[in-house]
Amino acid sequence: MELRLKVIYSDFLDDGMRMQILESLFIGLQAKGVHAIECDGDYQGLLILTGGTEQLAIEEFSRHTGNEMILFTHRGNNSLAAALEITAFLQRQGRNVKIIDLEGQDFDLETRGDQIIVDKARCRPLASRIGVIGEPSDWLIASSYPEEILSKTWDTELVKVNISYLEELILRFMDESESGNIIQCVAQVKEPLEQDLINSDAVFKALKQLISEYDLDAITVRCFDLVKDMSMTACYALGKLNSENIPAGCEGDIASITGMVWAHKQTGNIPWMANPARIDRDRSIITLAHCTAPLNVLKQIVLRSHFESGLGVGIQGKLNYDEVTLFRLGGRNLDEIWVAEGRVTGHLQEENLCRTQLEISIDPGELTKLLDRPLGNHLLVLPGRYKREFLATDLCEKISQDFFRTRDRSSGRA
Repeated sequence: MELRLKVIYSDFLDDGMRMQILESLFIGLQAKGVHAIECDGDYQGLLILTGGTEQLAIEEFSRHTGNEMILFTHRGNNSLAAALEITAFLQRQGRNVKIIDLEGQDFDLETRGDQIIVDKARCRPLASRIGVIGEPSDWLIASSYPEEILSKTWDTELVKVNISYLEELILRFMDESESGNIIQCVAQVKEPLEQDLINSDAVFKALKQLISEYDLDAITVRCFDLVKDMSMTACYALGKLNSENIPAGCEGDIASITGMVWAHKQTGNIPWMANPARIDRDRSIITLAHCTAPLNVLKQIVLRSHFESGLGVGIQGKLNYDEVTLFRLGGRNLDEIWVAEGRVTGHLQEENLCRTQLEISIDPGELTKLLDRPLGNHLLVLPGRYKREFLATDLCEKISQDFFRTRDRSSGRA
């Protein structure tokens, strides 16, 4: 069997690593009797080699004849995460998209338009101010929502803050930041240098200043701008904010930070925001990975470099979870939900994934729904079982706003 693939990848992947990944994939396919060919035209599908490729895939699809597209993924480098975001975006437009794992046991190239029942979230008024520091990352094509939808569905206000102001505050806090503020809570420091730790402390102090200055209940940060502009990461700062009971998300993902605030209101816990890295249907296992996690739910914390860039500080640790709930908000009005309950089966430390990695066993039907009708990339993980509480009996069931209100509206808060 011949398989013709158009390969897309982000700027963070160098040529040497690109060829190494492709060689490994193609050798694995040969063992299954599949001869893979990289080509620009007359291909059978897109091979999503890395994360951060969503815009490239959409541009390629616009040049593609026909309404169907196959997205081929592999089990590293945030390939699946990007494919889920791309699929969610295209399916909202009525496109027929199929995700195929090249490292799975077998695959069917036929796309199908099977109807999947969409669950509705139990939408509750959050009465919160969410700070969006910088615009949502360019690749989050299915996770960015206008303020009108946040206000209508969740009674939430988006407060826009320019990323340049955060960068200005970081520089302002550099002189009073110390590496010792970070080292005291970790078991080991691997790649980061002392200056990287100082930088991370400055990012944390700058975000705390923004939260106070703008009277914010939660934040999401366009963190890759800090990587590109300042060779710094926000991973430690976001993890520490979450451990201090302030929902803090990355990449400017509005869908995820809304879900984090919603879950926090209902359960008292702040979820871990993670990338789906791989799905093993044979074992009904999903692997999640990200460089941020609430520090207070981590054991054996190791400070690593940021996975994609090799810069700054990323957080590696073992989540102190057993039974968990995974969920994702999405849809046109941010009122749809994918939610599943599962059990943690393992912690990984692989070098081709973001630093904190978790394996979870969940119902195979939920895995199928996640792949066939995804709502977007990031999933949120909570300790405990909350599926029943998260699903609506009536669309956007309204309960007493006063119960969930964090501050009195009479104070001038929206």
